[in-house]
Amino acid sequence: MGEASRKKKAQLVTACLDQATAATAAELVVCVARTDTWCRNRQLILEHLRQRGPVPPQQLNYYGKIVPLFYTPGWLGLLGRVKSVLFSVVGIFRPVPRGPFSKSGLKATLSKTTALAWYLDRVKLVDPAPLGKQRSQYAKDAPYLARALAAGAKLIVTRDDDLPALQKPFGLQIITPRELLAKLAKPI
Repeated sequence: MGEASRKKKAQLVTACLDQATAATAAELVVCVARTDTWCRNRQLILEHLRQRGPVPPQQLNYYGKIVPLFYTPGWLGLLGRVKSVLFSVVGIFRPVPRGPFSKSGLKATLSKTTALAWYLDRVKLVDPAPLGKQRSQYAKDAPYLARALAAGAKLIVTRDDDLPALQKPFGLQIITPRELLAKLAKPI
């Protein structure tokens, strides 16, 4: 790492409140979220989804109705206060989103959403591979095995007690988080 990169990383670590995870990370990703561009970005997301094919109704509903409803604070934030009270009351009877209703809440939500969008853009979504017979004593484990197999995974990290007992189904190594940390601690 060059001197300029070291300086930038030191600044980022300071911005991350000097957390050890930031200081020791091999790579840091900075996601910038702006509260003044959510409307335009919502349109861009919808256009992107439409270009990929048919858009599921849930996504159309989310970006078409829910995002504008929650992200619009209104004049002097008054609409946000009204929505906060309204959704708190409705939330007694059924699950509803609890914000953002203020400008600061919007900043927090957009920061998390931006980071999640960056991550999801790099995730490989796969359909489960056929497994044949049940490999685990619990049927709930099958989708995880099937997706790992379809994705070409070599390793599954889990706290589940049943999966490691399977040894290496389909060549997939199944280990606990503690075993993963031990592997990562060993020099290459």
